[in-house]
Amino acid sequence: MDMSISFLMSGTTLFKSLNHEEAEIVEKKLVVTNRKAGQMIYKEGEHAKSVCFVAEGELAVIKKDESGKEHQVATLKRGAAVGEMAVIDGIVRSASIKALTDVTIVIFKREGFDALLEEHPLIGIKLLKELARSLSLSLRKTSDELTKLSTTG
Repeated sequence: MDMSISFLMSGTTLFKSLNHEEAEIVEKKLVVTNRKAGQMIYKEGEHAKSVCFVAEGELAVIKKDESGKEHQVATLKRGAAVGEMAVIDGIVRSASIKALTDVTIVIFKREGFDALLEEHPLIGIKLLKELARSLSLSLRKTSDELTKLSTTG
């Protein structure tokens, strides 16, 4: 197994429930790529076709406001996932993702995820459970932040 992929997979919650054999099966569906600082990874509004994981470096999450002005709303570091909904709904990106530093990312394309579900449904179920857990935590965090804003603002 490629060292950067196995290193990333061990530190990413999506893959934490996989045993070694299952991780090797999933690894065959992943693509490692490098991007230079300043390069766009995803653009807000484009069709979502993959989820990516930060292996090295940092990514910026950028949202446009009503006037079209861009704002960095988060920074993603090693182990972070971005675009998880792409493997579920494949609709448009809700934010842009830009490399803050030179980065190594691991990409899991929707076609690869769909093939994994078909070829190895039990592994797919494990990943879907972790994905649901991750999205649930994100939703709870967002809900908590909105509650704080509404009570302080």
